[in-house]
Amino acid sequence: MTGTITTGQRGRADLGVISARRSGLFGAAILWIMLFHSSMEIAWEPLHLIKATGYAGVDVFLFLSGIGLFYSMEKDPSPVRFYKKRAVRVLLPYLLVAVVWECARWVTGACTGAEAAENVLLISYWRRGYPAYWFIAAIVVFYLIYPALYPAVKGRKYGVWAALLALAFGAAWLLYQNQGLFYRISGFVFRIPVFLMGCFLAPFVKEGRPAFRTVPAAIGCAGIALVCWYLWIGCEPWFLRMYLFLPLSMALVLLGALGLSRLPAGSPPERCLLWLGDMTLELYLVHEKILAVLQKVLLPGLAGTWTVNLLAFALAVAAAWCLRKLCTAIAKRIL
Repeated sequence: MTGTITTGQRGRADLGVISARRSGLFGAAILWIMLFHSSMEIAWEPLHLIKATGYAGVDVFLFLSGIGLFYSMEKDPSPVRFYKKRAVRVLLPYLLVAVVWECARWVTGACTGAEAAENVLLISYWRRGYPAYWFIAAIVVFYLIYPALYPAVKGRKYGVWAALLALAFGAAWLLYQNQGLFYRISGFVFRIPVFLMGCFLAPFVKEGRPAFRTVPAAIGCAGIALVCWYLWIGCEPWFLRMYLFLPLSMALVLLGALGLSRLPAGSPPERCLLWLGDMTLELYLVHEKILAVLQKVLLPGLAGTWTVNLLAFALAVAAAWCLRKLCTAIAKRIL
């Protein structure tokens, strides 16, 4: 049965579990990212490590997005409708948040009107490396190219996949020679192989193929990646260790899906992760901004404390829920 662990497999798993637990995985990933974005100083080393590597939650997002886009095109292969649905889901909440935030920055003198417009249009990321919306800039590119990539994914053209991976790694080396450009868009460049891996594994997930590795091997893969990440700190070129998040994200997706499959159906943890997983984009858009306002404007004396970070988390969840409801209402009219 797709999405379940077959008895007698002794640690082997059906890849369909990734699709079955996709929403819960999104929920867990956004919690990891929000912990990374928090301003708390954590002394306990294991939790500090989890916080410090929280940007790998974005790798989980993109890996799962590559899988999800395949399902979407399988249901409706029309590129026009594909783009329309992606625009409504991603650009609508983004524009609602970005326009308000950048207008506020303009009014308060934090940027000029031209800079605010460039930020909203995502031009500033490619020109100056403005980081606030880098994920949106990256995901828009991935969504734009996916309809052209879909025939190769569906046709299992692994030569195309290998060539694209080689180009992705080669592009990183070439960009590294231009330090200014490299540092502006490195966050995007590092994630290209992760997205491609999700894309080309999607048919196997949909078919519920047996997992390529056992669960202990996946745990070992994640552990080795983390150990190498620590050992390679200070290596040159430094960006090589960022590619360790490719095996790490794949292992975490599989292990996370298996872990979620063990939760009792309808249990509070499962319901919470599913609820958060339905508004990950909205949480990503509002959390850092709410935290910045609390720490810099409203409660500067509590900056970096658990109190202000927990308050920011609660307000971000409330704001994301409202934004999701608003976008859903607008989307119904558009679609």
